[in-house]
Amino acid sequence: MDDDGVVVGRHIPVRVRIEVRGEGICGLRSRNDPLGRRTVVTMARRDSSAKPDVQVQQMLDSLAEYERAHPHAQIEGRRHSPVSIRLRIIDPDFQGLDRLEREPEIWKLLHRLPEEVLVNITMLLQLTPEEAEHSLASQEFDHPIPSRV
Repeated sequence: MDDDGVVVGRHIPVRVRIEVRGEGICGLRSRNDPLGRRTVVTMARRDSSAKPDVQVQQMLDSLAEYERAHPHAQIEGRRHSPVSIRLRIIDPDFQGLDRLEREPEIWKLLHRLPEEVLVNITMLLQLTPEEAEHSLASQEFDHPIPSRV
């Protein structure tokens, strides 16, 4: 696990442990705001893909239980490439938990997904709002480098 704690999945069978290097997300940058200020999103779960994506929506739906238990969490998913989906969870309830303590509740829900959906997760960020403000991985989530795939 690196200093950013970015969780990165590989395209491997679900029963094999996924290599973890991740964190979560917080405030979302408004694309309509020319000053780039952070704004509050009214919907807690959001697909940020350029076009609506069925697999991203399945992942977000699988996290509905987490959303009910953590009403202040902001959950966002994005298709990065045909074989890559990124998820970001910004939750003040992560405060005081190390990165490994944040994962079990999320992966328990995600592992309910079909294998062909789950293997597309290449980034899972689990951050407090304060961490999201300074996280390079969270900035990359908001402003991704285009995929060559």
